[in-house]
Amino acid sequence: MTLPTNINLPDSKDPYLRNLTYALSTYLQQANFEGNGTYSSYTQADKYLFIQGSTAPGIATYTATTLFTHRSNNVIQAWFDITWAAHTGAGNLLITLPYTAQFISQNPYVGSIEASNIAFTAGRTYLVGNLLPNTNTIEIRQCGSAVASLALPLPVSGTLRGSMIYAGQKSS
Repeated sequence: MTLPTNINLPDSKDPYLRNLTYALSTYLQQANFEGNGTYSSYTQADKYLFIQGSTAPGIATYTATTLFTHRSNNVIQAWFDITWAAHTGAGNLLITLPYTAQFISQNPYVGSIEASNIAFTAGRTYLVGNLLPNTNTIEIRQCGSAVASLALPLPVSGTLRGSMIYAGQKSS
């Protein structure tokens, strides 16, 4: 919803009413911005490092890859569809987000992940994303029935689609 940015009161020659008009329109603009938040999108054309390894970040060739974020106050929603090939990194698979999560002693920021062309460890049948507190990094975890979750080793290629909602740190 777009709120009015120009309010005309009956006597615009009165300095008090002019100042009141300015203050009200500024307040409405700020309330609209905070209520609606901001949307950002990132694609491979932005040279954004979507996927990295936990031991060595590496580089990859991305195809049809995008990341959308919506930030309203400190609540951040992120949606991604990432396809990569020829990744040179090492360690566990991590996804980098543009905003850092708030610090908290537990790990409450978990999102669902759909995978294509990625092999899982025996006994693991699905993935989740675990946004590590006080970072902008989603660790991809392999899960299954009656087994402990494991970090997913960085594959050379694959596709991940998912979303995450989390409390971000204050923007400066």
